[in-house]
Amino acid sequence: MKNYGIICLFVFLFSSTNYLLAQENEQLKEEELHNSKFEKYHKEEEESKHSVSFVMGHAHISTAVKDGKDNEWITIPSFGLHYNYAINEKWGLGIHSELLLEVFEIAAPRSLEDVEELSIETIERNKPFSLALMGMYEVHHHLILLFGAGGEFSSEENFALIRLGVDVPIIEKFGWEAFATANFDFNIDAYNSFNLGLGIAKLF
Repeated sequence: MKNYGIICLFVFLFSSTNYLLAQENEQLKEEELHNSKFEKYHKEEEESKHSVSFVMGHAHISTAVKDGKDNEWITIPSFGLHYNYAINEKWGLGIHSELLLEVFEIAAPRSLEDVEELSIETIERNKPFSLALMGMYEVHHHLILLFGAGGEFSSEENFALIRLGVDVPIIEKFGWEAFATANFDFNIDAYNSFNLGLGIAKLF
């Protein structure tokens, strides 16, 4: 009976050990699979150097002419299409375009050639389109500074511009990113405007 009891105890311990080992091996396999998927996902995210984004926003102009009055505030809907390239973890380059969707007039100060005074000249803008080469610096994962220059083009007249702005990434999942953006345009010899918008970008 003693031998029988010892044999039973040995079988029980052996079975329990095998069961625990099997459970541990299964858990290790699950962890390895999870880690491999995690590393693969983040490797893909890190390798995303290009992005194309679509932005919907509103441009705000404080020197518009409206109902016979100048220096009036107006808000104009806009669409933007951006392409960005990440040089490294901090720096990037981009080509940003923007289309204002309305016809409007602005009052722009122009210096007279014969007298040292300023006159107010009314300039019509027919759905102007802007294009700028932008530099980008990532201060934080949720704050990117933008700076660059380009031009604003319309059927009446074209202007050079300087653009400063910020992008605020909100969420990034599965190769897509949602972000908020704000930029300020200095249209040389014309008018200034700032634009607030929301965008969605495809990373690749």
